[in-house]
Amino acid sequence: MNGKKIKSTFNILLICLIAIFIYCEKQPELTVTSHRLSDRVGVFNYLNVNVTAITGSDGLIIIDTQRSPEMMCIVLRQIEKEFRRNDVLYVVNTHGHADHCGGNQIFPDTMIAGHQSCQEFMRQYPANTPQSLWFARNNLEELKKQIEQSDNNSSETEKLRSEYNTRKKLLRDLERNYRITPPGITFQDSLDLRAGDVTLKLWYAGNAHTTNDIFIYVPEEKLVFAGDLFNSGTSIGFPVNQITDVPRVLSVMDKIAAQPAGIEYLITGHSDVLSKNDFLALREQLKGRYQKFEGKNSAAKKLGQFIEERGISQGVADYQKSDFTEQNGFYLLEEEFNTLGYLFLGQGLIDEAIVVFKTALGHFPESALLYDNLAEAYLKQKQNTLAIENYQKSLELMPYNRNAKEMLKFLGSQK
Repeated sequence: MNGKKIKSTFNILLICLIAIFIYCEKQPELTVTSHRLSDRVGVFNYLNVNVTAITGSDGLIIIDTQRSPEMMCIVLRQIEKEFRRNDVLYVVNTHGHADHCGGNQIFPDTMIAGHQSCQEFMRQYPANTPQSLWFARNNLEELKKQIEQSDNNSSETEKLRSEYNTRKKLLRDLERNYRITPPGITFQDSLDLRAGDVTLKLWYAGNAHTTNDIFIYVPEEKLVFAGDLFNSGTSIGFPVNQITDVPRVLSVMDKIAAQPAGIEYLITGHSDVLSKNDFLALREQLKGRYQKFEGKNSAAKKLGQFIEERGISQGVADYQKSDFTEQNGFYLLEEEFNTLGYLFLGQGLIDEAIVVFKTALGHFPESALLYDNLAEAYLKQKQNTLAIENYQKSLELMPYNRNAKEMLKFLGSQK
């Protein structure tokens, strides 16, 4: 083991030991569950997030890093216990949502890989924004109420207590220790990584669940990783429309299905381990759902193209003059405008997102969701007054909109 690897291992152990020393409490907490797929592959679930460890002859490979530094430390201790090693060579993020890359920082000297769009996306959606912490505190309050109202001696109450204590630790970790740690190794279309006798083939899936989703294929173990592109063996994790890059997702799935080594397991971000048949069934489901859009003209797609090619002002003006209506052979789908707005948000293009949501409201003036999303975009610009106005409008249209209710409470607390 060279000096750099020794330093990396020492840093990981030191961070984990500090976390244990600071947070160790004699209270019930959730435990890490593990599913060994082979002698060198294990899937570790904690707080409903999958982290996978693969042992290569040159070192460990970790796929995704939990919700926070300490949550990943807890999982890493279980990985070390089962595999008797902690020489992490690569970390790979399937996408930039904080529940999959929140523990990146405990690997300061390890090579972290992800799509090139992941860096900006992580900066746009960190785990410790004031509103994210607000929701985490509210979640703790709700768990506390459930515990108080439950049978004190039941197994269900014990589970609630364990989740409460674990999420309390998570909140404290995010408040005190978390920092954004984007991948240092990035790629545009594809990348191969080797850890001795193990190969990782990384392919960009296009804009789908996020702007930076990737598939990972490990031929030696017949493994496919899909992050949150799929929720389960029957559920797709992103909107199927012409704004998401469904053709690219399908193209990569076709490429994986044609690999000579074959497929045995599909690992998603949160579900149980799935099978080859699940992979093939999800591919067919995605193809079937996308067929109704093929060959049709999307108004939202035109708006996006105009903004990207002509700039915000000219693009919107030209769009509004063009009359993209059903009479002219175009369809208008609210979901697509929402998807387009979030595509811009994920790239840090907040002005573009705002004009998309505002333009869409011209088509769908009674959409509570569009007002809610517009409020979120204004909040990213710290235009709290406009955010409040739009959350209030969303709540008027949809009185049971919990997100709007909670965000109005949050914004009220910021005054």
